[in-house]
Amino acid sequence: MDFGNISNISAQDVYRFAIETEKTTRDLYDKIAIMAKDNDIKNLFKILADSEDKHRMKFSERLSEIRAESEIPALDINLKSLIYYFSTNLFSREILNEKLRRLKDVEGIFEFAMGIELDHVLFYSETRSIVAASEHNFIDEIINEERAHFVHLLQLKRAKEV
Repeated sequence: MDFGNISNISAQDVYRFAIETEKTTRDLYDKIAIMAKDNDIKNLFKILADSEDKHRMKFSERLSEIRAESEIPALDINLKSLIYYFSTNLFSREILNEKLRRLKDVEGIFEFAMGIELDHVLFYSETRSIVAASEHNFIDEIINEERAHFVHLLQLKRAKEV
């Protein structure tokens, strides 16, 4: 999703962006699972891909339920700029695929995936201020799942270093 005109971003736009981001991440994790030679790594990335797909479905369901745009508060310019940066740099499908293509070793794969998960935590933490208070528990649930993904990646990375 392109946020070229950041003056009109709504919570619905952010949820649509989240859906695309989760799909992109799922696709990346599927590719890593195919590339991986180690079965533990392959299985972890299959699990992570499935989890990202579940997030995408949750956001799709929520998107169909959230209020009309007129009831969404206006976003301040700093938040709009942050979302624009995420959309054009951190979660760009083209940029992420290029980074994946350049990975040379298992450590790089782990660092890449852990970075994505931390970027998701930051993005969804910022998203909390956009959505209605009634959505905060939902966003918190997603944040906690993204943190858990990071921890799983870190644990397996450490186990593979031994």
